[in-house]
Amino acid sequence: MEPYATARSSVASGALGRIVRSEFTREAATPAGGSWFDDDAASGGILVDFLIHDYDQARWMFGDVQRVEATQIPATIEGVVPTLVEARVILTHVGGAVTEVTGRWGPPETKFRTAFRIEGDMGMIDHDSPAEHETESAAAHEDAYLAQLSDFSDAITDGAPTRVTAIDGLAAVRIAEAAHRSAASGAPVGLI
Repeated sequence: MEPYATARSSVASGALGRIVRSEFTREAATPAGGSWFDDDAASGGILVDFLIHDYDQARWMFGDVQRVEATQIPATIEGVVPTLVEARVILTHVGGAVTEVTGRWGPPETKFRTAFRIEGDMGMIDHDSPAEHETESAAAHEDAYLAQLSDFSDAITDGAPTRVTAIDGLAAVRIAEAAHRSAASGAPVGLI
């Protein structure tokens, strides 16, 4: 979570200048077969269930999304999500920034990994949670979940505002649903 928060601060402060390009990558082993992940109507597959976190981060850093264009290879057929799949989603933000989100569900030995690159006309930030640092990655996830719970707990007990609101969650779901529709139709989907 910390690398994302640091990147957002850099973007918000203008330290990177005008954002030229951003890329987010997320990959992991395909979820266990025979589960609800296989059912496109229940999970939305890789485009909804898995990549929603990156849509949320991109919106948090670069603002609202006005256009979504997605592809998924191989395509979902008859409501069954492929077991090995790659998706690519292009988000066009209201201010003109463009984010490319790539996701992969691979074979069982595929380790969970996230990465991002943000390029501005005055600088760049890179982050990669390489698969070979599995223990560090697991600890980072635990810390991120604890930070989320702590933030929520503070909001309940102290009335402090949360970093993420219901409006943020709804916006991420709208982007995910637009990506799902775009991949199914082969056409971009407008959100504004």
